[in-house]
Amino acid sequence: MYLDFNTIPEFVLFKELTSMDEMFGRVVIDPNYEPRYFKKEERSKVFKEVLDYYRKNNFETLMNEFIEIKTNRTYTLYDNYNNFVFNHPLVVMLYMFIEQGLLTRDLEINKDFKLIELGDEILELTKLKDLKISEGVIFADGKLMKIKSNEAHKIAALWLLLTGRNLSKAIRYTNDCINPEPIFTSMDEYAKLGNDAIVISDQQAIAIYNIYKAKSRSSYDFYSVLANSANLCVTCDGEPNIRYANVRTLERNLGKDIFCAKDILSSLKLQSYLM
Repeated sequence: MYLDFNTIPEFVLFKELTSMDEMFGRVVIDPNYEPRYFKKEERSKVFKEVLDYYRKNNFETLMNEFIEIKTNRTYTLYDNYNNFVFNHPLVVMLYMFIEQGLLTRDLEINKDFKLIELGDEILELTKLKDLKISEGVIFADGKLMKIKSNEAHKIAALWLLLTGRNLSKAIRYTNDCINPEPIFTSMDEYAKLGNDAIVISDQQAIAIYNIYKAKSRSSYDFYSVLANSANLCVTCDGEPNIRYANVRTLERNLGKDIFCAKDILSSLKLQSYLM
């Protein structure tokens, strides 16, 4: 494939890659968006070509300009910031990938960026504390990609899109800002998924429980965390087929002493009668 990036305006290329018209705001990703210059199945390949192009064409200068504007942003200079973000959305996005540690300053995939293995087995609390778990995205294989900052979840969604990951299979782990407990959601706040209900994989079931062990207060039980995570459907109003599949997956991987599918389903059935 050959794309002449010199003839494609940056904001157009940004739209082609991400489906979004701007980097910030309430815009969401559309994984099914059909680009004009390449097939959507080629997105991850084109992203690598974009990295190579910017690596060879003044990215360092543009990034430093953005850092300078961002650092010295004031009310009177806010137009400079907005103009840069509008004209160079790809530079801004790549800079944010660098901030997260996903890319190096040379626009190479950061081989030192480590995913946290949480889906193989239930870990001891001491081991979990050593892992320094924080908010992020749980892949279908149970690995957690840690993220940081307010825009990080959108950045994580963009990274998944551009590196060929399936957004509908990813689970976002965040914390309730009022009641500081883990919450597990789909990526539907950041991407058009069609259906925001999540079918949990075996590895994700274990990862979710490991995060609960590491981050929840001792007085808060595991099911209460699941009940506040509506996209997992382990609630009386969740999609019945997905609810049944998920409770079976949780029991199979965690054991009946931690999660008994029969007891949970009976309780949910009773709750539905009382609603």
